Amino acid sequence: MVKKALNESGLAPEYLKLEITESVFIRNPEHVAEVIHRLKGMGVQISIDDFGKGYSSLYQLLYLPIDEIKIDRQFIRDIHQNDKQALLVKSILELARGLQLNVVAEGVETKLENEVLLQMGCYEIQGFLFSPPLAKEDIIKLLQAERNSI
Repeated sequence: MVKKALNESGLAPEYLKLEITESVFIRNPEHVAEVIHRLKGMGVQISIDDFGKGYSSLYQLLYLPIDEIKIDRQFIRDIHQNDKQALLVKSILELARGLQLNVVAEGVETKLENEVLLQMGCYEIQGFLFSPPLAKEDIIKLLQAERNSI
């Protein structure tokens, strides 16, 4: 299906990033690993969504060709008020950097959460602080407005 979509769209595979939620790994880890290897063989980028939510395995980070992890909102919420939580996120960031993985913090809703993450060196941040999820038409309008303001 992915190969067909790439062929029909003409999109270069390196510009496609597929997010796989951590919970998918627990169902059939061997099959998921096989699919990930095939996708990577095509040149597609792979991101693990909701990292840390409950099925985390360092094995996934070591042996699967993952490009990125997205730290789940439960670790980000009120990070500025919880030293243990901040230490855990900082450790995840350092581990990911050591494995040359990109890291995205999900669900950032406050300026304080954003500031703590930036101080830790997490520079890819998403959440309601910046924008709610947008429909395709709204994204186009937003990008066109941005282009017109430059």
